[in-house]
Amino acid sequence: MEEEQVEREEGTEVPFEVLLRDNRGYQSAFDKKVDKALQTARANWEREQEAALEEHRQSVEQQVRQSLEEETQALARKEADYEHRMRQVEVADQLVGLGLPSRFAGWLTGNTREESMERVGQFETAFREAVRDTVTARMGGPVPLQPKAGAAMDLDTIRGMSPREINAHWAEIQNTLKG
Repeated sequence: MEEEQVEREEGTEVPFEVLLRDNRGYQSAFDKKVDKALQTARANWEREQEAALEEHRQSVEQQVRQSLEEETQALARKEADYEHRMRQVEVADQLVGLGLPSRFAGWLTGNTREESMERVGQFETAFREAVRDTVTARMGGPVPLQPKAGAAMDLDTIRGMSPREINAHWAEIQNTLKG
């Protein structure tokens, strides 16, 4: 210790640890400073941890909300698809009841029941008109010609014919014989 005091007296630097060990006041002040610095650091660390925890909690909540929203949208799409298929079945039944092909149900199904039934009504009208027009057009055609009345053959005429003439007029001869 004497060496340390000698050094202090000469104005040379004394190690910090020696100052703290020799002077209780310095030791106490240093301990208070260190304690305060530790408390400040701990408070900062706790705030950072709290902020990180809050940020993580908000991130998890956001993910949960997003996942719930996606599931809700998927469920809504499935429900809408199910309702559309049910309307399509209803339209097919309506078409069958009207005597129309049910395969048109996919095209005639609307967003609502009323819209679908309106489409079925319009389709039925258009379909029946098209069938009527087609049948009328096919049945119309050209005016039939009057059948030609050929010279009626009698048995005496046939007896007077040569075999070559009989062969040439065979259809007429058959009609005469049937007739």
